[in-house]
Amino acid sequence: MAVLHLHTNTARLHTATVEYNHRLKPGLFLLALLNTELATQSLPAQFLTIKVGDTHSPLLRRPFSIFNASKIAGMAPRVEILYKVVGQATRIMSHLKAGDQVSILGPLGKPYPIEGVSPLLIGGGTGIASLHFLARRFLDKLIVPKILFGARTEDELIPLPELGRAEIHLATEDGTVGFAGDVVTLAKEHLPGAHDAVYACGPREMLSALKEVIPSTPPCFISLEETMACGVGACLGCSVQLADGSYATVCRQGPVFRIEELRW
Repeated sequence: MAVLHLHTNTARLHTATVEYNHRLKPGLFLLALLNTELATQSLPAQFLTIKVGDTHSPLLRRPFSIFNASKIAGMAPRVEILYKVVGQATRIMSHLKAGDQVSILGPLGKPYPIEGVSPLLIGGGTGIASLHFLARRFLDKLIVPKILFGARTEDELIPLPELGRAEIHLATEDGTVGFAGDVVTLAKEHLPGAHDAVYACGPREMLSALKEVIPSTPPCFISLEETMACGVGACLGCSVQLADGSYATVCRQGPVFRIEELRW
């Protein structure tokens, strides 16, 4: 099977202009940032760190997965960030408006390899962000992915209108829409199937449960969501233990790993 490993070392500081900052649902926003280099260089599962505000509080940049990046003829080159308002930094971000300038470091991290012709994508909560970007790349290659997307309740599901050509299955733990149960239980009904690659992103508990049910083939690539400080591997704050007992930083050696690489 041919594998295209998309990995670059193009991270640098950028200034981007806010195009829009749409409120999708209470506490959930989609931020579009205009910057040609970011739009052309970003790859699925990579992330950006954003300086929020003009003061020293909050001090550290905040990491965000890339929801989409596009440079389409006749349209402004943009990257989109999906975020929930959960603290001071994201509250400040929710007040950004069109025309505001934002300092960004990125793109950062190791992306998903684009592999196979029958991919299965498994997302939980805002973990769907990197998978949305990945699904767009598959669709651009005329490959139709199957997407399993789960949340606790219907109100926490994120709209995916741009993925209309994909095969999407929803799961809610309270049964308000789609499959009644968590997305890993739903995944059991679709594995191994005819899929030749599996991709997953979501809470650590979800990925740990997935490890228990995922077959040894096809390959399963996961993107970890970890708290990060520097975003470039210097502070070691996002280190995770690997199956061989060594450690890796999620920001630099990840966020993408083969699921069997990690110690669960």
